[in-house]
Amino acid sequence: MFRWCSQNLLLSTSLGVLSFASIAMAEVATTTPTATTSTPTLTQVEERHRTITAEVAEQRSELSAVTTDSAVLSNTERNRIRNLTANISNRHEAAIARLEQISDRTARHLAQETTSDTSQNALRALQAARTALQNAATALTTIDEDIHTFVYSPDPLADWQRIQAIYGLSAQSIQDAKTALRIALNELQYPTSDN
Repeated sequence: MFRWCSQNLLLSTSLGVLSFASIAMAEVATTTPTATTSTPTLTQVEERHRTITAEVAEQRSELSAVTTDSAVLSNTERNRIRNLTANISNRHEAAIARLEQISDRTARHLAQETTSDTSQNALRALQAARTALQNAATALTTIDEDIHTFVYSPDPLADWQRIQAIYGLSAQSIQDAKTALRIALNELQYPTSDN
């Protein structure tokens, strides 16, 4: 029974496709012109060239309008950028705070140290660390205003490079402070002399 139904279904489907194809061919045969087409003249080619050139120019102007409109940030993009940059700023400020605590503890330990060579080397490294931490904190002082200017800027890509440079300076200063503190702590733990 199943074989008979599937054969009938296949046959009716095939007949339906054949009948549809014959109807489509009949329509094509009645609508297709039988006259031969002539080759286009020079004026027709020039007219077609002008039309295509005008369409391309119109598409380019539409594309440039879309590009300048998309450069301005939407409200959701502004909020997203503000949140992400706030996270970066918070991480940098937290790192600065932790390194300042380490610097303060190192200074207290250095005040108790009695070896002069060790104290001098560690003191120089500690001063370098504190200077780097101060540079990092200074770089972040106006970051909130800079972010506000960036998200409402008509050309955010140009302003983003400035924001990126500020975060880069802060990150590099934090890294320099870490390195200097490591040197100071190593000098206190494993004293070396300058001689």
